[in-house]
Amino acid sequence: MNVEALPFEIATLGRTGIDEWTAVWSDVGTKPSPERSAEIHGKLQAMLCQHHSHTRFVFRDPAPHQNAADPVIIDQDYSIVAKYGADPGETERDLRTWAHGQCALLAQRMHELSGWPILKLGIDHFLVQRPDGALVDAYGVHHLMSDEDDSHLDKVADRYEARDARWKRGDCDSLGSMTASEDRAHADEFLETPWMLAVFPKLHRLVVPLSYMALEDRPDDPCDEIEE
Repeated sequence: MNVEALPFEIATLGRTGIDEWTAVWSDVGTKPSPERSAEIHGKLQAMLCQHHSHTRFVFRDPAPHQNAADPVIIDQDYSIVAKYGADPGETERDLRTWAHGQCALLAQRMHELSGWPILKLGIDHFLVQRPDGALVDAYGVHHLMSDEDDSHLDKVADRYEARDARWKRGDCDSLGSMTASEDRAHADEFLETPWMLAVFPKLHRLVVPLSYMALEDRPDDPCDEIEE
Protein backbone atom coordinates (compact mmCIF):
# COMPACT_ATOMS: atom_id res chain seq x y z
CA MET A 1 0.00 0.00 0.00
CA ASN A 2 1.32 3.43 -0.94
CA VAL A 3 0.52 5.51 2.15
CA GLU A 4 1.83 8.59 0.36
CA ALA A 5 -1.18 8.34 -1.97
CA LEU A 6 -3.79 8.72 0.78
CA PRO A 7 -6.30 11.56 0.28
CA PHE A 8 -5.17 14.61 2.26
CA GLU A 9 -8.20 14.28 4.55
CA ILE A 10 -6.96 10.87 5.72
CA ALA A 11 -4.00 10.70 8.10
CA THR A 12 -3.59 6.94 8.12
CA LEU A 13 -5.23 3.72 7.00
CA GLY A 14 -4.82 0.26 8.50
CA ARG A 15 -6.38 -3.16 8.61
CA THR A 16 -8.28 -3.79 11.84
CA GLY A 17 -10.26 -6.90 10.91
CA ILE A 18 -10.77 -9.63 8.32
CA ASP A 19 -12.88 -7.36 6.13
CA GLU A 20 -12.40 -4.07 7.97
CA TRP A 21 -9.99 -1.18 7.49
CA THR A 22 -9.91 1.87 9.73
CA ALA A 23 -9.18 5.30 8.30
CA VAL A 24 -8.27 8.17 10.63
CA TRP A 25 -9.17 11.72 9.60
CA SER A 26 -6.35 14.24 9.42
CA ASP A 27 -8.07 16.51 11.93
CA VAL A 28 -10.72 16.30 14.61
CA GLY A 29 -14.23 16.80 13.28
CA THR A 30 -13.34 16.45 9.59
CA LYS A 31 -16.60 15.95 7.72
CA PRO A 32 -16.28 16.20 3.93
CA SER A 33 -19.32 16.75 1.76
CA PRO A 34 -21.21 13.64 0.60
CA GLU A 35 -19.64 14.03 -2.85
CA ARG A 36 -16.11 14.26 -1.46
CA SER A 37 -16.79 11.39 0.95
CA ALA A 38 -17.71 9.20 -2.01
CA GLU A 39 -14.48 10.20 -3.75
CA ILE A 40 -12.44 9.37 -0.66
CA HIS A 41 -14.13 6.00 -0.30
CA GLY A 42 -13.38 5.24 -3.95
CA LYS A 43 -9.72 6.21 -3.61
CA LEU A 44 -9.28 4.09 -0.51
CA GLN A 45 -10.93 1.11 -2.19
CA ALA A 46 -8.66 1.57 -5.22
CA MET A 47 -5.61 1.32 -2.95
CA LEU A 48 -6.60 -2.24 -2.03
CA CYS A 49 -6.55 -5.29 -4.26
CA GLN A 50 -9.72 -6.25 -6.13
CA HIS A 51 -10.38 -9.27 -3.89
CA HIS A 52 -10.97 -6.77 -1.06
CA SER A 53 -14.14 -5.55 -2.75
CA HIS A 54 -16.20 -6.35 0.37
CA THR A 55 -14.00 -4.27 2.64
CA ARG A 56 -15.78 -2.08 5.17
CA PHE A 57 -14.14 1.25 5.98
CA VAL A 58 -14.50 2.66 9.49
CA PHE A 59 -13.71 6.38 9.81
CA ARG A 60 -12.43 7.75 13.13
CA ASP A 61 -11.33 11.10 14.50
CA PRO A 62 -7.77 11.42 15.84
CA ALA A 63 -7.26 12.31 19.49
CA PRO A 64 -7.35 16.03 20.40
CA HIS A 65 -4.07 17.81 21.09
CA GLN A 66 -4.94 21.10 22.82
CA ASN A 67 -4.18 22.31 26.35
CA ALA A 68 -0.93 20.47 27.01
CA ALA A 69 2.41 21.63 28.38
CA ASP A 70 4.20 20.76 25.11
CA PRO A 71 7.66 20.44 26.70
CA VAL A 72 10.79 19.68 24.72
CA ILE A 73 14.36 18.92 25.78
CA ILE A 74 16.68 21.44 24.13
CA ASP A 75 20.45 21.10 23.70
CA GLN A 76 20.58 17.91 25.76
CA ASP A 77 19.58 19.81 28.93
CA TYR A 78 17.59 17.30 30.98
CA SER A 79 17.08 19.55 34.01
CA ILE A 80 13.63 20.54 32.67
CA VAL A 81 12.26 17.09 33.50
CA ALA A 82 12.41 17.81 37.23
CA LYS A 83 9.54 20.25 36.66
CA TYR A 84 7.39 17.26 35.68
CA GLY A 85 8.48 15.05 38.58
CA ALA A 86 11.05 13.06 36.62
CA ASP A 87 14.68 12.33 37.44
CA PRO A 88 17.08 13.98 34.92
CA GLY A 89 19.59 11.13 34.91
CA GLU A 90 16.96 8.43 34.56
CA THR A 91 15.19 10.38 31.82
CA GLU A 92 18.43 10.79 29.88
CA ARG A 93 19.00 7.04 29.98
CA ASP A 94 15.43 6.35 28.88
CA LEU A 95 15.63 8.83 26.02
CA ARG A 96 18.78 7.27 24.62
CA THR A 97 16.74 4.11 24.22
CA TRP A 98 13.37 5.51 23.11
CA ALA A 99 14.63 8.35 20.91
CA HIS A 100 17.47 6.50 19.21
CA GLY A 101 16.96 2.75 19.59
CA GLN A 102 13.23 2.13 20.00
CA CYS A 103 11.81 5.19 18.23
CA ALA A 104 9.79 3.10 15.76
CA LEU A 105 8.09 1.16 18.56
CA LEU A 106 7.38 4.36 20.51
CA ALA A 107 5.97 6.09 17.42
CA GLN A 108 3.78 3.11 16.62
CA ARG A 109 2.38 2.96 20.13
CA MET A 110 1.75 6.72 20.27
CA HIS A 111 0.03 6.41 16.91
CA GLU A 112 -2.21 3.60 18.15
CA LEU A 113 -3.11 5.63 21.23
CA SER A 114 -3.83 8.85 19.32
CA GLY A 115 -4.49 8.05 15.67
CA TRP A 116 -1.81 10.58 14.68
CA PRO A 117 0.20 9.51 11.63
CA ILE A 118 3.79 8.33 11.79
CA LEU A 119 6.49 10.27 9.97
CA LYS A 120 9.71 8.55 8.98
CA LEU A 121 13.04 10.38 8.57
CA GLY A 122 14.88 8.26 6.02
CA ILE A 123 15.97 5.18 7.96
CA ASP A 124 17.09 7.15 11.01
CA HIS A 125 14.02 8.17 13.02
CA PHE A 126 10.28 7.67 13.51
CA LEU A 127 7.87 10.01 15.30
CA VAL A 128 4.22 11.06 15.18
CA GLN A 129 2.70 14.26 13.82
CA ARG A 130 -0.19 15.94 15.60
CA PRO A 131 -3.09 17.43 13.62
CA ASP A 132 -1.59 20.91 14.20
CA GLY A 133 1.64 19.85 12.48
CA ALA A 134 3.76 19.55 15.63
CA LEU A 135 6.09 16.55 15.83
CA VAL A 136 6.16 14.35 18.94
CA ASP A 137 8.87 11.94 20.05
CA ALA A 138 10.68 11.09 23.28
CA TYR A 139 12.41 14.51 23.32
CA GLY A 140 9.07 16.32 23.45
CA VAL A 141 6.86 18.37 21.13
CA HIS A 142 8.53 20.14 18.23
CA HIS A 143 6.36 23.01 16.98
CA LEU A 144 6.45 24.44 13.50
CA MET A 145 7.24 28.15 13.69
CA SER A 146 4.56 29.05 11.13
CA ASP A 147 2.52 27.45 8.36
CA GLU A 148 5.30 28.32 5.90
CA ASP A 149 8.23 27.39 8.14
CA ASP A 150 9.21 23.73 8.40
CA SER A 151 12.54 24.33 10.13
CA HIS A 152 11.39 22.07 12.98
CA LEU A 153 11.83 19.17 10.54
CA ASP A 154 15.41 20.26 9.86
CA LYS A 155 16.16 20.51 13.58
CA VAL A 156 15.04 16.94 14.15
CA ALA A 157 17.05 15.76 11.13
CA ASP A 158 20.15 17.54 12.47
CA ARG A 159 19.76 15.85 15.85
CA TYR A 160 19.99 12.43 14.22
CA GLU A 161 22.62 13.42 11.66
CA ALA A 162 20.29 11.76 9.19
CA ARG A 163 21.86 10.19 6.14
CA ASP A 164 18.59 10.81 4.29
CA ALA A 165 16.83 14.00 5.43
CA ARG A 166 13.65 13.28 3.48
CA TRP A 167 10.45 12.84 5.47
CA LYS A 168 7.82 10.29 4.45
CA ARG A 169 4.66 8.89 5.97
CA GLY A 170 5.33 5.73 7.91
CA ASP A 171 3.36 2.58 7.17
CA CYS A 172 1.35 2.38 10.41
CA ASP A 173 -0.50 -0.72 9.28
CA SER A 174 2.68 -2.66 8.54
CA LEU A 175 4.36 -1.59 11.79
CA GLY A 176 1.23 -2.31 13.82
CA SER A 177 0.73 -5.77 12.35
CA MET A 178 4.25 -6.77 13.42
CA THR A 179 4.25 -5.24 16.92
CA ALA A 180 4.09 -7.86 19.65
CA SER A 181 1.91 -7.36 22.73
CA GLU A 182 4.92 -7.48 25.04
CA ASP A 183 6.56 -4.69 23.02
CA ARG A 184 3.43 -2.57 23.38
CA ALA A 185 3.49 -3.17 27.13
CA HIS A 186 7.15 -2.13 27.27
CA ALA A 187 6.38 1.11 25.42
CA ASP A 188 3.40 1.77 27.69
CA GLU A 189 5.70 1.67 30.72
CA PHE A 190 7.75 4.52 29.26
CA LEU A 191 4.60 6.43 28.28
CA GLU A 192 3.54 6.35 31.96
CA THR A 193 6.71 8.10 33.16
CA PRO A 194 6.26 11.70 34.39
CA TRP A 195 8.14 13.08 31.39
CA MET A 196 6.08 11.28 28.75
CA LEU A 197 2.83 12.08 30.59
CA ALA A 198 3.81 15.73 30.11
CA VAL A 199 4.81 15.24 26.47
CA PHE A 200 1.92 12.92 25.55
CA PRO A 201 -0.76 13.38 28.26
CA LYS A 202 -3.78 11.17 28.77
CA LEU A 203 -6.05 13.75 27.14
CA HIS A 204 -4.09 13.14 23.92
CA ARG A 205 -5.05 9.48 23.87
CA LEU A 206 -8.07 7.75 22.39
CA VAL A 207 -10.50 6.06 24.76
CA VAL A 208 -10.31 3.02 22.50
CA PRO A 209 -6.83 2.72 20.91
CA LEU A 210 -6.39 1.63 17.33
CA SER A 211 -5.78 -2.11 17.11
CA TYR A 212 -4.20 -3.44 13.94
CA MET A 213 -4.74 -6.97 12.81
CA ALA A 214 -1.64 -9.07 13.51
CA LEU A 215 0.22 -10.35 10.49
CA GLU A 216 -0.17 -13.99 11.51
CA ASP A 217 -3.95 -13.56 11.83
CA ARG A 218 -4.45 -12.19 8.34
CA PRO A 219 -5.87 -14.45 5.63
CA ASP A 220 -3.67 -15.39 2.70
CA ASP A 221 -3.56 -12.63 0.13
CA PRO A 222 -4.18 -13.94 -3.42
CA CYS A 223 -2.10 -11.05 -4.75
CA ASP A 224 1.03 -12.18 -2.91
CA GLU A 225 3.63 -13.83 -5.05
CA ILE A 226 4.39 -17.39 -3.95
CA GLU A 227 8.05 -18.33 -4.19
CA GLU A 228 8.70 -21.93 -5.02
